[in-house]
Amino acid sequence: MSIPAHAEDIDVNQVLNGLQMNCIDIGQLDQIASQQLSSRGPAPPLSFLQILAVASQNHPNWNDNVWGPNRYSTAEDHGGDWILVATYERGYGSTGVAKLDGNPATLYNTFPKTEGGIVVGFEKHWLILNKEGGQFTYKNRSLNAPGNLMSDHVTIR
Repeated sequence: MSIPAHAEDIDVNQVLNGLQMNCIDIGQLDQIASQQLSSRGPAPPLSFLQILAVASQNHPNWNDNVWGPNRYSTAEDHGGDWILVATYERGYGSTGVAKLDGNPATLYNTFPKTEGGIVVGFEKHWLILNKEGGQFTYKNRSLNAPGNLMSDHVTIR
């Protein structure tokens, strides 16, 4: 599958290929994150941030999960015309900043995560074009007190 040079031309259904249902156990991440929360109000502060998975033209099926203890590198050698990285955050942050080797990634899509009808977090997909891999970093600052900055990183091989 080749991806067009412009992000707006990408067929989301083909590229994302069921990430939310088949690859990532958001419920498990929510359980881990909720243990760190002191409040469950309608606009919780950013309290958890994690890089979830990587897909690319060479490995498009979101099989390369990178969340969990001691996961600092992808298992697969990614590359091709495009790379997508999924991140998850619990609480309310700004848009966030994602980069691959210092070059900005494009926020491609955002999926709100709800609990009891209240949005408590977001899964975000970041698009990188024409890069083979490198150090992917993601950081975000809470919109609510205490305004904390959280970050994560992974080496995309």
